[in-house]
Amino acid sequence: MKQNLATRLAIYTILLAFLIGTLVSAVTIYINYSRTITELEETAAQLLELTLDSATAAVFQLDPELADNVLSGLMQYPLFVRVSLYDELDEELATISRPGQISSPLVEFLNVPNVEMSYDLPLGGEGNQAGRLTALLDLNPGLSSFYDQAALTAGAQILLAIALAAVIFLVVVYLITRPLSELARKLAATDPGSETQLSIEGLHTNDELGNLTDSVNKYLAAAFKYQGQLEQSTQRVQSILDNLREGVLVVDSAGKITECNRAAEHMFGYAHDGAIGVPIVALVQESGFRDFEKLLFEASRYSQTGLRCQATRADGKNFLVEIAVARFNTPGMDHTLWTIRDLSEQEEMERQRRELEEQLRQSQKMEAIGTLAGGIAHDFNNILAGISGYSELVLVNAEKGKSVKENVNQIMRAANKASQLVQRILTFSRKQKENRHLFNLADVAQECVDLIQQAIPASIKVTADLGEKNFPIFGDESMMHQVLMNLFANSSSAMRNNPGELTLSLQVRDKNQNSGLRRGSAGTVQIIVDDTGPGIPESILSRIFEPYFTTKSPGEGTGIGLAMVHSIIDNHGGRISAENRVVDNEIVGARFTIDLPLYDGEHTPMTEETETKTDATPGSGRILLVEDNEMLAEMFPELLGSLGFEVELARDGEEGLAMYKDQLGKYDLIITDQTMPKMNGDRLVRAIFDINPEQPIILCTGYSDVVDKEKVLAMGVKCFLNKPLTLDEISRGIQEALS
Repeated sequence: MKQNLATRLAIYTILLAFLIGTLVSAVTIYINYSRTITELEETAAQLLELTLDSATAAVFQLDPELADNVLSGLMQYPLFVRVSLYDELDEELATISRPGQISSPLVEFLNVPNVEMSYDLPLGGEGNQAGRLTALLDLNPGLSSFYDQAALTAGAQILLAIALAAVIFLVVVYLITRPLSELARKLAATDPGSETQLSIEGLHTNDELGNLTDSVNKYLAAAFKYQGQLEQSTQRVQSILDNLREGVLVVDSAGKITECNRAAEHMFGYAHDGAIGVPIVALVQESGFRDFEKLLFEASRYSQTGLRCQATRADGKNFLVEIAVARFNTPGMDHTLWTIRDLSEQEEMERQRRELEEQLRQSQKMEAIGTLAGGIAHDFNNILAGISGYSELVLVNAEKGKSVKENVNQIMRAANKASQLVQRILTFSRKQKENRHLFNLADVAQECVDLIQQAIPASIKVTADLGEKNFPIFGDESMMHQVLMNLFANSSSAMRNNPGELTLSLQVRDKNQNSGLRRGSAGTVQIIVDDTGPGIPESILSRIFEPYFTTKSPGEGTGIGLAMVHSIIDNHGGRISAENRVVDNEIVGARFTIDLPLYDGEHTPMTEETETKTDATPGSGRILLVEDNEMLAEMFPELLGSLGFEVELARDGEEGLAMYKDQLGKYDLIITDQTMPKMNGDRLVRAIFDINPEQPIILCTGYSDVVDKEKVLAMGVKCFLNKPLTLDEISRGIQEALS
């Protein structure tokens, strides 16, 4: 129900008058209340003080009859409900009381608390007391007249407010609302496209209402003049919107679509005007709701914002879109303009580009491994020769009764060196998705130097200057391996079998200054790779980073190595350059320089990890060992037995699962290989966890492209070990699994 201006003004006037009257009444009532309370208490105090001498005499003489007479006199005052007289030992000499009086329901409702009054009765010198006189004062009967006066005051204020509102209501109705209503009625019945003019009664022709009527008439004339132009302009704008490739939506404050061009209808699969009234959130895939809500929030605060997210067509199919949202600058129009671009085709092209780039990267890795293969095979054969030779010494010394401990230690050191070499090769060659995290570039550089030393001829000397040995980088560690190994391979290939020197250095540049790179303000780390080869011909120096450009003969290389290096460095926000080193106008080698931004966010300071070795710890319990390799199947039970464990052997996953089911609860620990016939280790683990999710399990592997440590631990496995294994590693793994 609508309220007219006069009604609202009357209501507001009543409320205002009532509020002011209430405040004035409240102050007046409070003052009267305080004065009344004070007067009542002063009267009671005067009566008590007049009887102090008589009360003192009654206490001094210990005369109960005199005490009753004193108290009876005090009880003549109607507000006293109890009076008492106590001797010097504070024992009651006399007491008179009566019930309180309730004069009205209001008094009973308010119920002002009684007042305790007490007087000491002096005796003789200072500080001596004959006793004590107390009285309980009930103020409620004395306040009856005050309550009546307060009620009359409040009623008078209400009547005054009503009377004042009535006067104002009549004045406003006659002078304002009645003529305004007549003017509004005429305006509502007027067609803006006609020449009709409004009129008002003569009483208001020259006042504000008359001026308002003239202004409305001018507005109607202007509206009639520009209505045709507005219709033509609307048609032109709609034609432009319908011919745009991007979808355009207008969304109101409730989040519903109010306008939609043809491109948006086609993009989302709606018929003509079919999207009108559809909530805008219905066009966004559920997984994008969080970002979408953020977009709505930003659109309500800022003039323009946007994002990329998955959108949903009317048939339920999803596709990638880019959304830009802008607020209308028109005052009083709480709408937003949504411009939507379909990125489905662009997304597919980007996916194909990433796949091709990954294939090129992996192909380039294989090319680099092919370059290093000869040196790696040479170093690996030297390791095998050491193992074979020391094994023969063990046999010879054993036959002669000599100690073989040192020979066995040499065999173990050689095996460990071979294991590290294999791990470095696998790390470099493994095909994996980009995985960016915080790492120390010095650690990566040292690993690459160790690997290249084993892979290139001994005639090439490798030196490294790692500077501070702490260069925090946020990026893909495997890709940084690839960059350095490619540069090393190119340099060693340039020097071929001639004596030479390969030098790597790391140093911080522009520390605490803007590096000029795309990201990072903590400075840059500069990587310099120098060689003493013939250098790079000036005619091709500017082309060496082009894809498929190579100076090698067919079959020697694909020409994608340096191109991929350039791509990786660029994706990490860095830059790479190549030049010849010149001394006395003579080329003495080539130099590659890389600048990468140092990580400038908050992080835990990096510390160099040190390997700690512990002695094998004896234990006890039953272990089920699942291993298909003949040699390891014979060796592991003996090693585990030396630690004090009882071992049962299964030759594949199916046999291991059958033994576990037949003897549930018998085994304290399961140790299984990953790659086995019939059933792999990860499948065996899942099958055992289906039976007993709390079963401790250790998974071992020499190499697998199916599982890694992260995946294995996520399955619930207690420990993941890489072969080959030492007795110390096995012992630590068992302790970790059983703890």
